[in-house]
Amino acid sequence: MGHERPWKGFGYDVMIANQAGRSAAVTRADEGKGNSYAVRGMFDWTEALHFEASYALSEEAGGTFAGVINTEDYESFNLGVGSNLGQLGLKAEYITGSNTKGRKDYDESAYSVTAQYAINNMFEPTIKHIQGDAEDPINGKTSLGNTYIGLNVFFAQFNDKFDRNSKRNRNAHKLVLNYVVASGDTDGAYKGLKGVKGDEWIMQWQVKF
Repeated sequence: MGHERPWKGFGYDVMIANQAGRSAAVTRADEGKGNSYAVRGMFDWTEALHFEASYALSEEAGGTFAGVINTEDYESFNLGVGSNLGQLGLKAEYITGSNTKGRKDYDESAYSVTAQYAINNMFEPTIKHIQGDAEDPINGKTSLGNTYIGLNVFFAQFNDKFDRNSKRNRNAHKLVLNYVVASGDTDGAYKGLKGVKGDEWIMQWQVKF
């Protein structure tokens, strides 16, 4: 979410493809042995508002190789809203996943909220919180939260504007500093696919976008 062309009105996407093998929720995907489907609806009002809802399915998410049988289809539902208000950027998303890796009733859900404020065209403080829940018949329900407190430093200052396209063009040669605060089941009990389970510093250098 966030790369759509700013305009006014409704839009949609439809996709039919092979199994979603790049997804951590789908394992042992075998080309040509299954399909994935996705549909997304959107509403935009310039850069001030972007709203979307989507549904996706990947067949037999536990794999289709010989000896792997009767795995479930993975299903996902997503809601997202974003707003670019000049120097201020806001975003919120909610996503659910069912039958992760083809295991019946292994379900996950997560939400994230993000706020960014560009002090100028070089420095942009950022805060983001991601909260995830995972549940399956074996492990029950576990939860994990990650709060990112960060700073983006842009060394390729494209211009002094703060429209979405100008912000995106400044992402080449960008330094990202984050301190991550973990909460919830940080002792290893969390059974979701992803997440940072201990407080840590992260530093990244991005050279192309």
